[in-house]
Amino acid sequence: MKLRALALLGLAAALATPSCLGAGDFHCTTHADCGDGSFCEIDGRCSVNDRACTSGRRYRAREGAASGTCVGMTCAENPLRTMAAGASHACLLREDGSVACWGRNEDGELGDGTTMPSSSPVTVDLEGKKAIAIATGESHSCAALENGVVECWGAGDAGQLGGVTSTMTGKPVVVPGVANAVSLAAGAAFTCAALGDGTVSCWGDNSMGQLGDGGAATSKRAATPVFALDGVHALSAHWQHACALRDDETLWCWGDNTFGQLGDGTLANVRTRPVRAVGIDAVTDVATGRGHTCAATRAEGLFCWGYDNVGQLGRDSSVPIPTPTPVPLVTNPVAVAAGAQHTCAIRQTGETLCWGGNTSGQLGDGSLSTVPIPVTVMDLPPMTAIVAGGAFSCARGGDGATFCWGDDRYGELALGTATIRARPTRVVALEGATDLVAGAAHVCAVARDLGAEDATAKRVSCWGANQAGQLGDASTDDHARATPIKGGLDAARLGAGRAHTCAVTSDGALWCWGRGGQGQLGPTRNVDTPQPTLVSLGDGVLASAVVGGDAHTCVATTAHDARCFGANADGELGDGTMTDRATPAPVLDTDGKTPLAMVSGIAAGAAHACAIAGGVLRCWGAGADGELGDDAAKMSALPVTAKIESATSVVAGAAHTCALDASGGAWCWGLGANGQLGLGDTKDQAAPVVLGGLHARALAAGRAHTCAITTDGGVVCWGENAVGELGDGTTTDRTAPVTVDLANAEQLAAGDEHTCARLTDGTVWCWGADFDGQLGDDAVLVRSTPQLARLACH
Repeated sequence: MKLRALALLGLAAALATPSCLGAGDFHCTTHADCGDGSFCEIDGRCSVNDRACTSGRRYRAREGAASGTCVGMTCAENPLRTMAAGASHACLLREDGSVACWGRNEDGELGDGTTMPSSSPVTVDLEGKKAIAIATGESHSCAALENGVVECWGAGDAGQLGGVTSTMTGKPVVVPGVANAVSLAAGAAFTCAALGDGTVSCWGDNSMGQLGDGGAATSKRAATPVFALDGVHALSAHWQHACALRDDETLWCWGDNTFGQLGDGTLANVRTRPVRAVGIDAVTDVATGRGHTCAATRAEGLFCWGYDNVGQLGRDSSVPIPTPTPVPLVTNPVAVAAGAQHTCAIRQTGETLCWGGNTSGQLGDGSLSTVPIPVTVMDLPPMTAIVAGGAFSCARGGDGATFCWGDDRYGELALGTATIRARPTRVVALEGATDLVAGAAHVCAVARDLGAEDATAKRVSCWGANQAGQLGDASTDDHARATPIKGGLDAARLGAGRAHTCAVTSDGALWCWGRGGQGQLGPTRNVDTPQPTLVSLGDGVLASAVVGGDAHTCVATTAHDARCFGANADGELGDGTMTDRATPAPVLDTDGKTPLAMVSGIAAGAAHACAIAGGVLRCWGAGADGELGDDAAKMSALPVTAKIESATSVVAGAAHTCALDASGGAWCWGLGANGQLGLGDTKDQAAPVVLGGLHARALAAGRAHTCAITTDGGVVCWGENAVGELGDGTTTDRTAPVTVDLANAEQLAAGDEHTCARLTDGTVWCWGADFDGQLGDDAVLVRSTPQLARLACH
């Protein structure tokens, strides 16, 4: 709206002059430029829904010569041929044989040579070769070329790229042993190709017989023929099963059958050879979901079978159905698509219907409620083709335009919105912050209560990932906007683990919430708890500070000892044992008998912890990467002494630790693979090493990066930077500190892939990954109604 407003002001000023510009000609670059309820077409003009137009959209006023006219064909000179959707990414194939992908990219599944997610399609480098078919798996993608060769890219750990690499590759590689491929399908970690002679060849993970070669189920294999299967012209695959449609219009499936998803009437766990889906003939289309399958037939409508836990079969049965069963209301399907736990179909009229799981809006009905019967997707013109990813859906109309809806955390809907921010952005709806913490993908702050008349009133607000209830608002919905926790805690200090949060009130009481399965919430809760619960430290002891690791919690108490509880497989509770414990108990000294005393500072990493006791830094727990700092590089269930003198504060990342000394010198040790130690290399260090030239007054450690507030209030960061967590405007890892464009910083907090800073004016600024809303910028994470995808024509 801001850009639009500026453009209109400029136009008004121009019209006030003697010359006349005539009709306006505003050019947009994002949907936001056009305002709510409008779309930015790929030609840079704004449109609105209008069912009087064949395309279902009409250009708005002030769009030059197109003003008020119906939107015509999209990319008429190079139309979209087909699309494919993976778990959290998608790819398209255009008539010119080019392939482009968008969405999640941690394993290089977009094929652009990077691991950066993208909400805009990026071109796959096929080196001038033209593709004729594409497929997307959980985290890999493939293309069949016009010469019959198959090239794949992305994750390769299970051989899904053809066995040519056991790791990921962000560039296409040729699959050996496959020729004359005409169509493709990809599951979680395997790929299949239908060949020109009607046979099928599969490669990759075969742990559930999903390669269909009749041999024993094994971890992975190179390309091998599917047993006794010919006359195949279409394939579908998901997770760990696949199906083939033969020329005689029969359907054959193989692989995992735990939920009856193969349709042979049984629940036999594994079928290493194709079996025919019983009771259906004249099959025209097939779609495979995570644990279910659906098929469109020529005369009898749509059938689904397999897992039905959230209504993905359209039957609300809640139990597996191993035999093809008619889906109500879809009597004349022309296309069907299946996501992880939802299904969509297009009727002959062009109407699109979806049903099943809907936590991310993947049904497109404007809600986030599970629906076990087909419902019409809102505001969608007649469609001709549809695909479904893990929790999103995309449909294409006869005019070539594509609409998508559902999960958009990684840019799956191709809207061109930001999924990461490599420079600081201010957290909205938050003022007067006095404390700040970060978990793996969430952030919490003590800040001014904006709803209270008393300007000094404080409250705890959280944002980001919330699957375990770590935001404390009594829900499990992620929030990209600071949201108050349930209850009016008078919190003074906060602490956060991977997926849990704790608060110390002004009177020393300890409250925790979020993930609790390993005792990290204390003795009264051993399950996830989405709102604060009181934790007793025993013997009338009160808390003064709290920190959290992956699944453990440690507290500095008013008795000046440290007490820990939760997971203890690596000795991270510091009591000399390796047994999980939900009841807080003192960390023991090196003698294994007396409590650690005179504790003045505390920190927790993934599976280790540290405390400053009597001016000496002690660490315990996991130590294989040197994170305990005693130069031994091994774990210890009792505290050991880190080789650093006069430590005044300490922070811990996943497997590295950093501390400040009395002069402001910064020391780091432990895992250094991503440069998180700041020493100019990627070596591990089993004993503390000082960062030359850096003097700081505060530190923060993320999973594989570290940041510091310098003595003048500036911020520097170093380490992993794949999604901009260092805040220097790049996505390049740094082995030495780089400057963040911030001043007057008072406190830092770092998560897995994001960083936040509290400034002296009480504002909070964050940068890095925004997949779960952890930057607090009010980004839209899911879309429950169709949005026009911005798919470039070339």
